[in-house]
Order: sequence, then C-alpha cells, then structure tokens
Amino acid sequence: MAARVEARDLAIVLRRVAAILFCLQLLYFGVGNAVLKSSAIQKAVAAADGFELEFADAYTLWPGHVHVRDLALRVEDYNVQFEVAIAHADLDIALGQLFFKKFRITKLRADGTRFRMRHKLIVVGDDAERVAAYPPIRGFADPPYYVGVHSPA
Repeated sequence: MAARVEARDLAIVLRRVAAILFCLQLLYFGVGNAVLKSSAIQKAVAAADGFELEFADAYTLWPGHVHVRDLALRVEDYNVQFEVAIAHADLDIALGQLFFKKFRITKLRADGTRFRMRHKLIVVGDDAERVAAYPPIRGFADPPYYVGVHSPA
C-alpha cells in the first residue's frame, strides 16, 4: 500500500511540474513575442551612441531561439561606418547574459547576408574615383566625412 501511495504522489508531483513548465512556456511565448513586436530592442540598441538596429519581423517559439527577417545593424564611430544586413536568420541567444546587459548569440544561421564598410574622409581630393565606389549605407552621409566627431584619444 505504501508503494502505491508513493507512486500516486509521484504522479501528482510530476503533473504539477509539467503544468508549471507549460505555464512558464506560455508566459515566455507571450512576453518574448511582445518584446520582439514592440520597438524596445531597437530603442535599447539606439541608446548606444552610433548604433542602429531594425528588422521587419521577428518571433520566438522556444526560449532563446529567435527567427528574424530583414535585419540591418548599422554602426558609426569617429573613423568608420558599417552595416550588416541579413535577409533571414535563426539565432540562439544566451538569455542568462541579458541580466548582465550583454547580448550573446551562441548559434546563427543566416541567409542573404551583406556587409558594407567605409572609412570616413577629411577630404575627397585625389580619391574621388575610389570614394565613388564606396557602397551606400542607408542613414549615413554619402560620402562619409568626419563631421564633429573626434577620435577618443
């Protein structure tokens, strides 16, 4: 009889644990997709000087795994401008690192990737032909001149 009660108690505990895990998964699904649909991530990235992130659509079904479409990350500092654009990506994020204000991708599978980089100029001068071949980067001046931004040194 004691073994039968223990097995029944174990089954009850396992059902409760499964119910709690299911509710946590539903909570993650709702909160995770709400954050991805809002502009909270883009605003957090834009808070860092010279960074801009945009994407057309993103969703998550499982904790730490995100599907994103038409992503573009643009970065500008005193010397360079660059852009990484991805048509479609599946990525795994280290969720524990977010508590330390770190964004770490542990796995990335991307299709339609493009990288563009250009050095900023003081003057075009004799380099007009080379400067004309610089790839355009949306949101940045063309040609890329030093404008009121100085070296951190």
